[in-house]
Amino acid sequence: MIMGHVGFGSRFDHFIHAFHMPMFFFVSGLFFRREDASVKDVAVRKARSLLLPYVVFGAFHEVVYSVMQGGIATSELRHLLWENTSGLPIAGALWFLTALYFVDLVYYLLDRYINSMKMLSFIVALIALFGNTINLFCPFRLPWAMDAAFVGLGLYHIARLLINSPDKWEKKLFHLPLTSALLLGGATFLIFLNGYINMRTGTYAIIPLFWVNAVLATLTGLNLSRHMDDRIGRKGNALLRCVKTMGRNSITFLCLNQLVILLWKNFFAQMPPMNGFVKSLAILVLTVIVLMGLDCVIQRTKLRVVIGK
Repeated sequence: MIMGHVGFGSRFDHFIHAFHMPMFFFVSGLFFRREDASVKDVAVRKARSLLLPYVVFGAFHEVVYSVMQGGIATSELRHLLWENTSGLPIAGALWFLTALYFVDLVYYLLDRYINSMKMLSFIVALIALFGNTINLFCPFRLPWAMDAAFVGLGLYHIARLLINSPDKWEKKLFHLPLTSALLLGGATFLIFLNGYINMRTGTYAIIPLFWVNAVLATLTGLNLSRHMDDRIGRKGNALLRCVKTMGRNSITFLCLNQLVILLWKNFFAQMPPMNGFVKSLAILVLTVIVLMGLDCVIQRTKLRVVIGK
């Protein structure tokens, strides 16, 4: 996500958009667990962990953007309060928070009141297909990234089905030789076979290929992560610890990365010209370092409340 916001070229952008946001929804589904809590309790808890950061960081970026523009950014404020898949002030990635909130809450309700897994899968498939195609006949975007949430619901459910499969096939898959290379090669070929994908804008190109690519690329990422954790994690690798920290505290990185990137881009704009790739790489590294520091401050102070903790 951060690399995408820094910018590493159109082909890289094409590649990551096929799976990087779908992967967030998929991984969220891996952690789904049934619970006996009331609908109100779930809605409030999810609002604290997802909607509170959306409101706090959305308001913060609105203020920053207004100061930069020398006046109240009314258009951006409207997008923040309603259609948040475009026009958000600085931190466009915030749309994911409202989308995931709807996914978590809707899936909880469906799972609570539908006892048949086959019926649940059928209904989720219909909702996801509706999310894939709504832009074809609806002249406006739904509020708070709800159409993206409909698609995310399908990815969330697929993850739940795979992780709870009786034969635990994913453990067998992860330990097959050359699995990572085969998955990566297949996913890359199919991603470039399909057109450009962007869940935020509701762009899915060839819809069946979107689903195949999203799941296949996500499994590739999970497979690579498993191998990294097995082989590198035991040695206490500092880079791996950094990556895990970013994963555990992803709200901070999602909410602040675009502002930090903007500051570094403005800084490098004042410097002598340099190779585009080198500059992007430098901005990426410096952004991650700053975000790690900001996350450390947030996690160790009362500011934890702004990320729902």
